[in-house]
Amino acid sequence: MSPTITRKTFEEDIFLLEKVTEWLDSIGITTSGTRFKQLLDLNKEIVAALKENRVDSLIDDHGNLVLWQAITDANSFIKVYNSFHNEKSHLLPRKSLKIILEGPFLPWDENPKLDNIGSRNILFELETAAVLKEAGVQLIGFDDVDFTFNGVRFNAQCKRVHSPKQIKNNVEKAIQQFTKRMGSENIKGLLCLSIDKLTEKENKILQVKTVQELEPIIAQILHEFIKDNRYLWTNIPNINIIGMLVSCQIVAWVREGEGNILTTCRHLMMDIIPNNQMFEETDHRLIMELSRKLKDNN
Repeated sequence: MSPTITRKTFEEDIFLLEKVTEWLDSIGITTSGTRFKQLLDLNKEIVAALKENRVDSLIDDHGNLVLWQAITDANSFIKVYNSFHNEKSHLLPRKSLKIILEGPFLPWDENPKLDNIGSRNILFELETAAVLKEAGVQLIGFDDVDFTFNGVRFNAQCKRVHSPKQIKNNVEKAIQQFTKRMGSENIKGLLCLSIDKLTEKENKILQVKTVQELEPIIAQILHEFIKDNRYLWTNIPNINIIGMLVSCQIVAWVREGEGNILTTCRHLMMDIIPNNQMFEETDHRLIMELSRKLKDNN
C-alpha cells in the first residue's frame, strides 16, 4: 500500500487539537487533567519555540523522544477526530474515547502491572477503525473492531508490539482472542499490528530532501518485518483469519523549497494469510479486494 503522508504545520495541529477538545467536550468527555491536555500543551510549546527561534532549547528541555511522541500522538487523535466527529451521537464509541485519554503521557511509563497500557492500545484500535472507515467499510462495533465488507462480517484484533520478544506472543494472543470472539459464527478475522516501537525511528525525526525519499524507507521497514515474521501467521489453525495488516509511522522534516515541512508518514501493508491445508479462493479474493480498498484510500 502507498504510505499516507501528511504535510502540515504545527499551527495546523494546534487548530485541530483544539477541535478535538471541543468535540469531546460536546459529547460529555473532558480532557482536563488527561494525557491529551499534556499533549496539547506540549504542541503549543513547540509552536512558541519555532516562532521564537529556540528549538534547540526546547529539545534540551524535553528531548527528541518526547517531542516525537507529542507529534505522533497528535496525529493519532486528529485521525480519530476526522473520522468520527460527524458520526451520530448514539454511534460514537464513548467508552473507547474516554479510555484513550487515560494513562501516562509517555509510552515508556506504561506498566502492565499498573494496568495503564490500555489507553494507547485502544487508540490504535480507533485509528485502525478510522482507516477502515475511510476505505468505505461499514463499522458495526468497537469490541475490538467489528465491520462488514462486501457483505461479509469481520472482526479485527489490534496489537501494539513493544519489543521483538513480544511479536510471537502478540500474534498468538490476537489469534486466541479472535477465535473466542468468533465462537460458532462464520466471521472473518483480520490481525493488525502496530510496529512503531520496533522501527528504531521513534526517538528520531528523520531529515530528507523530498517526500519521495520517505516511501522506500518505511516500505522497507514493513517488508522486512513481514518477511521475518510471516511464519507466525502463515499456517494458523483458524482458517477464518485471512489477513495481517501491519502499520508503522515515522516523522520527518522535509527540506523542500525555502523551508522545512513537518511530515508524518503512516504506512500500512497487508499480508494475505493462506492456509496450506485448506485455502478458500473466495476468502483470497475478499482479502485482496479489502487490501486494494485500503491502498486506494491511503
